[in-house]
Amino acid sequence: MIQFQQISKIWIRFEYGKGAGRPYQRTAWQSPKKLKLCALLAVLKKIPCALLVNSIYFTLRTIETEKPVEIQRKAYNRLVKWKKESNGKSALLIEGARRIGKSTVAERFGEREYKSYILVDFNKASKKVRDNFETNLNNLDIFFQVLSLEYNKPLFKRESLIIFDEIQKFPKARESIKYLVADGRYDFIETG
Repeated sequence: MIQFQQISKIWIRFEYGKGAGRPYQRTAWQSPKKLKLCALLAVLKKIPCALLVNSIYFTLRTIETEKPVEIQRKAYNRLVKWKKESNGKSALLIEGARRIGKSTVAERFGEREYKSYILVDFNKASKKVRDNFETNLNNLDIFFQVLSLEYNKPLFKRESLIIFDEIQKFPKARESIKYLVADGRYDFIETG
């Protein structure tokens, strides 16, 4: 059986079986620490590494990073397409599992395709930023000035992107996105 897994931003190809090529379930791994250690050795030495755990023979090989890069490229191309088609009339929500690069691809998109961008991470957002959603949504000029000052980044009409990262941690931001998009000054991406 062959499986791909990411360990420390490097993709590893796992080939494992029991006996003469009979597949063995991944859930039966009894020693994930030994397996990760073997995988790291395979990465550092750039040679195949074998490991025998509870009569299961694991062979690990490093592979090129084409798989994750290709996925990121596809996601990036979809973001570019969204920017051209929406022209500020809709926000984009990027959903997915933890630690797969949602924020990274959104931030890279902001760097390359906009004059400026602000990344509002609701894991780390200050009380002032959170209160901004409660008090200033009726006056969007003040709302955007607070964001600009808090993150020390200028905002340019139709040339700036605002990214709400980990939006599920702050439902008020999710509720307010409709009004922010209707204003039409900036583009919005939500990740969560």
